[in-house]
Formats: sequence, C-alpha cells, structure tokens
Amino acid sequence: MSKDHLQESNTLIFLEELIKLDQDVLVVGDNEGLTFKDFTQKFASSLPANPTEMLGFLLSLHINNKITFYNDEDSRQKEILVRFKPDAFSDSLLIEFFSFIPILDRMAKELGVIKSIPSVVVAFFFNQFDEEPCCKKLKEYDLTVVELYACLYSLGNFVTYNNKTFELNLLARYMTKVSFLEFFYHVSNGSSELIKEKLWIAKPDRFSDEVSVKLTNKSLSILFPDWEIDQDVSKIKVTNDKYQEGFVLYQPDELSNVPLYYNTQNQKFKDRIELILNNTTKDRLSANSISLMISGYPGTGKTAFAKKLCRDLGLTLMYVEVSEVQTKFIGETEQNVHKLFSQYRKLWEKSEKPVVLLFNECDQLFGKKIQVEKSSDMYSNAIQSQLLNEMENFTGILIATCNSTDNFEEAFKRRFLFHTVFEKPDYDTRKLIWNGINGAWTQNPELLDSISQYELTGAQIDNVLKKMNLLSCDDDDIQNQLLFDLIEEEEMTSGGMSGVRIGF
Repeated sequence: MSKDHLQESNTLIFLEELIKLDQDVLVVGDNEGLTFKDFTQKFASSLPANPTEMLGFLLSLHINNKITFYNDEDSRQKEILVRFKPDAFSDSLLIEFFSFIPILDRMAKELGVIKSIPSVVVAFFFNQFDEEPCCKKLKEYDLTVVELYACLYSLGNFVTYNNKTFELNLLARYMTKVSFLEFFYHVSNGSSELIKEKLWIAKPDRFSDEVSVKLTNKSLSILFPDWEIDQDVSKIKVTNDKYQEGFVLYQPDELSNVPLYYNTQNQKFKDRIELILNNTTKDRLSANSISLMISGYPGTGKTAFAKKLCRDLGLTLMYVEVSEVQTKFIGETEQNVHKLFSQYRKLWEKSEKPVVLLFNECDQLFGKKIQVEKSSDMYSNAIQSQLLNEMENFTGILIATCNSTDNFEEAFKRRFLFHTVFEKPDYDTRKLIWNGINGAWTQNPELLDSISQYELTGAQIDNVLKKMNLLSCDDDDIQNQLLFDLIEEEEMTSGGMSGVRIGF
C-alpha cells in the first residue's frame, strides 16, 4: 500500500514533530489526573481545534509517552483520566498502541468523531511504526483504509482480549451506513482482500444475518513474525511412538499401578473426576470438554493423579513437560503451543477412547504477562494469547499441574472447569502411605506411629526409601536409627524444596 493511499483518510494530524503544549500542561496535576472533559476545556487553546486532528494529536502524545490517558474503572461513568506525569509503558510500543484502542474509542465518542477513528488509527500506525516488520508486511496487501483499520482492530482485539473471533457488526460504528454495508457485503461473499488474502475467515451465523470473523494464523504472523504459528496442520503427524517431539505418549499399561493416598478432600475430588470420566463418552466430551487445574505443594501427587487416572480408566496420556519445551516456545518456536494442540487433536481423532493432555508444572506458562524488556518477552506474552485461544476451542480432557495459581492470569483460571489444591498429607494419610510400603514399620505399630509424625510428602517418603535401599544393613537397631536420620534429613530439605522430586 502506497502513502498516497493514506492521503484519502482526510487527516493532516501526523507530523514528524509533536506540537508543543504550553509548559503548564506538562506540570499541572502531577500525579493526579484530570477528567478528559476538563482537560480539553482547560487546554483548548493548546490543542488542535479540529476534533479529528485533536484525536490523532492526543494519540501521538500518549504513544510517545508525553502524557498518559487511562480508564478510571472505579468511577460509575468509567471516565477517561489524563495524567501529565507519564506512566512507564509495561509493554512494547506496538502492544501499547493496540491496548490504547478502547480508550481512543471512548475519547472519539466524547469528541463526536467516532467515525474518524479508522483514518486516524491507520495514518498513525503507518507513521509511528513504518520500520516495523508488521507495517512493512501490511503494505504488501492491496487493502483499503477501511480494510486496514479492520485488520488492525482485529489484531488489537487479539492482543487486548486474547480473542481471535469477533462480530463484524462491531465495526459498524466506525463507518457510515453505506460504507459498512459495502464492507459487510465484500467480507461475507469473500471478495474482500482480507478474505482473499486469507487474513480473515468469515463465519456466517446459520440462525441470523450476522457474520463473525476469525483471524488466521497468517494474520497473527504479521504482528508476530518470529512466532511460527502459520503451519499447515494437515502436515502435522503423530504416531503411537512413546517419545515424540514435544511430548511423551503413554499407553495405559505403561503407567504405574501403585496405590495413591490423599487427604479426605483430595480423595473426594479424585473420586468425583473418575466418576465423571467413567460415565461419559468420547462423543459427549467432544461437545463438553473437561479441564482440570491441580495446584499444590511439590510431591503431593499431582502428576501421579493424572497418570493413575489414565491407568485406571484405560486412557492414553499425552504428557507435556513444560520446563523442557518452554525455551523453544519463546525462541525457536518449533515446539509451540499451536503444534502441540494440533497433535493432540490428531490423537483425539484417531483414538477410540478419550485422550488426556497433561501440561506438567505449567507455572511459568500460565503466569501473568511480563514487562517487555526484550523481543523474546513480547513473544512469550503472545504465546499466552495463543494458548488462551487454543483452550477456548479445546475438545477433550486437559489437566494442568502447578505449584501455585497465585500468579496466574485470570483468563487462564476461568478456562478450567475444575480446580483443586493438593495439600501435604496429614497424619492419617502419611500412615496409610508408610503402611502401604513393605518395611520393618509394617510389623511395628510404635515405629509406624513415630515415622508418621514427620510431615513428609509422598515424594519425600519415596526419597527416604531409595536411600534406605542404598544404605541397608542387617542390624535392626542401626537400620531404624538410619531411617529416622534419613527422615529428618529429608524434612530439613522441604523448606528450600531441594532434593524433592517434584511431581510425585
């Protein structure tokens, strides 16, 4: 797209240098914010008189971090406030640009120029981000100003709300009636460049005249060129081999059949999930997927729960160890989230029984978005957005384990149907664990009672037994003393969690 094309946008506001506001604009209010209405009245003489030019000028001020506009979500009116001491951006300028669109929408409404937003946003984008790869890529397509804005809007919707799909009617407010009807016509019949270039997929509603659109992986790759999501899913292959790229595939008979012991509440949860899965079918799960988030102290049996569930119910387990593949997600992206979910869908289709997808130790993957300090940070945040969309359209059984959900994005928490916290085993549960293991304590109630007093997890008890096997001797007294020494040693490590085999 040429710059001449942009001149049709009837705006002259984007100059190479920002217009200087009066000095008092930059000091008034300091940390306190003015309402947008008060701001435009107080500094009317310093702002462009034309409302459309003013809108673009204010967008320039915000993105260039001169002053800050933000939503006051605490007020009933949900007003826009203006702060003259700029807030440091928590993300890249591109992400800030897309996140600002909802505020710009409200500002345009107050200025009475809502239909000027497409020309303002498009012109600003090509001036501010002219050297960015995404800007250069969009210039390769023969898109009108309306189509360009619609494309930016849809990408902004993805960045801000983690959603690939939106109703086309949401764009009607930014166009004249005639312009929108023409735009709607071209999108719905496939003649729009957005559809022809496969940046969007149109999804007509069977029960109404409405049309929703969905971003393709091709359109997402415009904004995230290093994020290799534009894959041909038909070429993705999965086999029945145990070890595959990005995951391990366990058949039910390959999983351990050892008994597991949980506290009362956790046992109830385990029984409930088994009951649900035992009384459903693959067809029902295709319409009503099941997702479980299991958090809790290391070694409390989170991973073992998923494996035992698959063993007992005869289900195939697709095991993803997040810590081993996450760097690839951010850097090489060859083992990205999109590919893993595509592989899971292939397994689901070819399997007679349901398949379980397990994301093990996913604390960092589902964590809150981070401040962008380098390019990989932006891709890490983008992967979270992709993961949210994959979960939104998920079919099957998903289990995720983590140590804590305190630092999770709320959007991830909402996408899990079941949540539970696996607590450290209490005295009665520890006694069951020790009693289920062959040792001298099984014939000695006093010894069993004594060792059960120590607040160990199942994984720590397992560690003690391994050490006992290595250091065993024939003298019972020495052996018992060794047992207590090893238990106390293991208990001491629990503070720093060193030596604990996570995911028992």
